[in-house]
Amino acid sequence: MALVLVDISSYLAFRTAVMGNGYDVDGSAGYQCWDLGAELWGNTGNYAYPYLSTGGTGYAYGIWAVEWARNQNAGNDFTLIYNLSDVKRGDMIVLDKGRFTGDVSGHNAFADEDYNGTNTMWLVGQNQENPNPTTGHVTTRNQMDVSKFLGAFRYNAWTPTPPPPPSVTKKRFPWVLYANKLRNNRNGL
Repeated sequence: MALVLVDISSYLAFRTAVMGNGYDVDGSAGYQCWDLGAELWGNTGNYAYPYLSTGGTGYAYGIWAVEWARNQNAGNDFTLIYNLSDVKRGDMIVLDKGRFTGDVSGHNAFADEDYNGTNTMWLVGQNQENPNPTTGHVTTRNQMDVSKFLGAFRYNAWTPTPPPPPSVTKKRFPWVLYANKLRNNRNGL
């Protein structure tokens, strides 16, 4: 019922640390999807408790759907991803409510692959295998429907810096050879 320190040095380190474990950051309703997101946000050290806002909705969809919460959640550490086709492995995606009959909460989980061109993706998250609204479920990797995609957060520390462009050295004109040729032409050689 509190933040647990986990390795967030890379997505792979985070994934390895949380897989199969349950986190209940807020002490409410067990291991919910929100709690796993709060684990990352809290471990950055840059967000105050409760670390990840639902915009007053109390549900996962509010993490993205409520504009002020979305911007607050992004802060300086996360880049907002608006299109499913731009999702990369490690991005935390937020799904709207209505994913199945009676779903009022939506869902958030980490993409475990780059967007693959379909409406199903491998996601790492809590309470997605045998979901339970009162006790939740530990962190698992599941292939899930992402057609209710609202948006995603990309943790900037996990985004590799693009390599610098290759340096281009211009070929220098061989002035010495040209000068020798001119001299030879002048001398009649």
